[in-house]
Amino acid sequence: MATDQERDKNWERVLRTAIGFGKKYGRWPTRLLVDPGILRALERGFSEDEYSTLSDGVELVPTPDTLRAEADDEDHYNYGESLATRMTYTVSDPRPEWLTLNLIAAPPEEESAPPGEELEALVRAWHAAILSKDMDALQAIWAEDYAAVGPDGRVSTRSEELAAVRSPDLHFEVLAPDEVTTMPLGEVAVVRSRTTAVGSFQGEPMDASFRNTNVFVRRDGRWVAVSAHSTAIST
Repeated sequence: MATDQERDKNWERVLRTAIGFGKKYGRWPTRLLVDPGILRALERGFSEDEYSTLSDGVELVPTPDTLRAEADDEDHYNYGESLATRMTYTVSDPRPEWLTLNLIAAPPEEESAPPGEELEALVRAWHAAILSKDMDALQAIWAEDYAAVGPDGRVSTRSEELAAVRSPDLHFEVLAPDEVTTMPLGEVAVVRSRTTAVGSFQGEPMDASFRNTNVFVRRDGRWVAVSAHSTAIST
């Protein structure tokens, strides 16, 4: 049985994702793409009836390293897309029953997640957005003055990076972050991670791993990325 704290931490993330979708589109999602580990924690932590309420009320799609709310018309919201989302319900439509499941140890409404958790969520949302070519999410994560240094030493601007992700020349089947280490330093933070990338570029297969160092700053109450540096890991 999962502990109340473990269940609540994961359920809060799911709720924030659903609420973020609701605030963005004015309605509730019909589908949740959720990392299997989160789903297991919820299934162990909720009673059988509670979990049935959740799984009967919204489609649950186990998806590694993902937490994303979607609708059938492809509107979507990734966890971490806007870290200003609070645990409030402002959607005019009636709240679905699955969204009424209670947290035992829910934080106060105004209490935000610790900086380390917010930053790790942003890194995962960043990878998920590139994988799905979600330009809106990337523009929310990358500051206007964002710049990236690639493994070849080339410096790319935000607009150049967005164009590269948007291009059909770049395709990822897997883009998975791990070994995420966060170092909040007041209004600035450094995040290190490792990325496994499988896909293709200009028709050539790609299967590589990278070490990343990302710099975030806190602006207008939320973290945004201003710099990234990636180094290929030699095999």
